[in-house]
This record gives sequence, structure tokens and C-alpha cells, in this order.
Amino acid sequence: MKKYCLYIIFFVLLGCSAQDKSVEIEPVCRETGCFKWTDKKQAVKYYEQLLDNVVSLETASLTYEQIDAMLYLSYIYLTDSEYKDINKANNLLIVAKKAMWQDCDGYHGHYDNFCYFQYYQDEIPIIVNNLEEATIIYQMTLPCVHIDMVQENEKAIGIIDGYFGSSRDASIPTLCDTFNPYDVVNIDDMANLTSYTFLKNLNKEPETEGTMWFGLQRMKYHDFVYMLTYPAHYFKTNKFEELHIQHTGIDNDKTTKFFAYELEKEIYKHPDLEWVYNKMIDSIKQYYESSLKMNNKDAANYARMTASMIILQDIFIR
Repeated sequence: MKKYCLYIIFFVLLGCSAQDKSVEIEPVCRETGCFKWTDKKQAVKYYEQLLDNVVSLETASLTYEQIDAMLYLSYIYLTDSEYKDINKANNLLIVAKKAMWQDCDGYHGHYDNFCYFQYYQDEIPIIVNNLEEATIIYQMTLPCVHIDMVQENEKAIGIIDGYFGSSRDASIPTLCDTFNPYDVVNIDDMANLTSYTFLKNLNKEPETEGTMWFGLQRMKYHDFVYMLTYPAHYFKTNKFEELHIQHTGIDNDKTTKFFAYELEKEIYKHPDLEWVYNKMIDSIKQYYESSLKMNNKDAANYARMTASMIILQDIFIR
């Protein structure tokens, strides 16, 4: 009986549309490239369209695409000043979490890291009031993080940070493919040089083995993006001569400091390393000037610090 009623309503609506030719029906866009995250009206419309055929969120059998839409919508309702609605955000998250729990098979599922908490559900908040409280949910579920999410809200950087210190950190979201930080600078350009061995030998400790490697890689990725987006906040100093990395020995637990100026001295001993290092600095400087609107002096200073820290982390966090 319900199906017949729906068919009748559908044809009535279709007839009305046919009579009123002034009504234009916009096609539903199913690609994230159809909108810019900064245009929240477009973003909300896009995600709502993915849910427009869901009669009841409470009882619907949701697709992964629809669950993702609920997650992103909840983020907007939780953080955007114009669309902020804590109740809407929580209603979406409650249904999304329920759907994701149901999809889990033990510790695993489509939202694999979220499924890890199947037996630790008390660590997943039931109700959230701000991004800080919701970060762990997004950290375990979002397909990716739009660069604009980070540029709009510094706290969003926490979503791409490591959590487990194991191979599970590899499944924590990275930036969406509309922005690739390695297009700005890539440590591999230097690491692939034969002379780079001399820099690697500055760290006498053996490389970390096992799944912890994934946790370290995630930490470095988080820091890399943080340096590119908020360098003045990431670094505890704006003086290059004070920049250093702390290194703890495995055998004696002794903590030592290795300074960026010491690294530069080693780099300048090798022309190929020096050339790539200066190229890295220039690329980062241009990015800071164009994307962060930094003045020339600050951009040059923070670019030098960022390039040095990327190399220091590659050498001493491994």
C-alpha cells in the first residue's frame, strides 16, 4: 500500500513539474570536485544531496558514501560559524556511529580503525560539543581531510595525527588529493642522493623495525603538514640558530640535541646536497608567500627552518 501511495505522489509531482516549465531542476553532483570546501553552501548541498533519498536516518541501510557524507556534514555543523548546529552534528554522528559499528566484524571493517574501538566504546564520545571532543571520531573515520579544513581551523590538524603508534596509523586520514604537500617539497629528492648517506650517518642509532615504523611515518606526515600550514605555531622559536631536534639513545636513554645549523654545515660539505637543500628552501618560501601571504623575510626564515626540520626528522626519527 505504501508503494502505491509513493508512486501516486511521484506522478503528481512529475505532473506539476511538467506544467510549470519555469522550474529548473539542478542535476545532482556526485563528485567532490563540484564544490569548494570553503563554499559551505555548496558543500552542505552536496552532502545533503547524498542523503536526499534516505527517508529515515534511524532505520536506513546506509552506503559508505552516505556515512561519509554524514561525517563531513557533522563536521561543518560542529565547526562552521554560519552553519553551526551542535544538535544536528550530534544527530548525524549518532546515526553514523551506529551504522559503522554494525559494519564491523570484530576489530575490522570498512572503517577499520573505528572498529578497533568496538571493545573500547567508552573511548568514543557519545555526545560532542566541539572539534576537540570529536577529533578521535573523525581521525578514525574520514576518508581524507580537505586542506581547507586545516587552513580554516588549526585544530583540524589533529585529525591527521598518529594515534596507535603501529600499522593502524597508516589508515588515519591524510589530506585529500586536491592538495599534495609533496608537490611543495619532497625529502626523497635529497634522500635519493648518494651523498645523503653522510647525513644519515649522523644518527648512530639503528632504524626502528616493526609496525612502530608506521606510527613514526604518520607523526612526520602530521608535522610536515603542520609546518606548511602554520609554521609560526609549529616552531617554538623563530630563530634558526635555536632550532634543534631531540634524540634519545636506545641503549642509554640519554637525550641529546642536534641543531639545524650543525645540519647545514654538513650539507654544505656536499655540493649536490647543498643544491637540493637550497631548492627545497626556495620551493617552501614560494609556497609561504603565495598561499600563506607571508612577507619575504618571514617566508625565507620559516622555509629554511622547515626544510631543515624535514631533514632532521628523516635522519633522527626513523
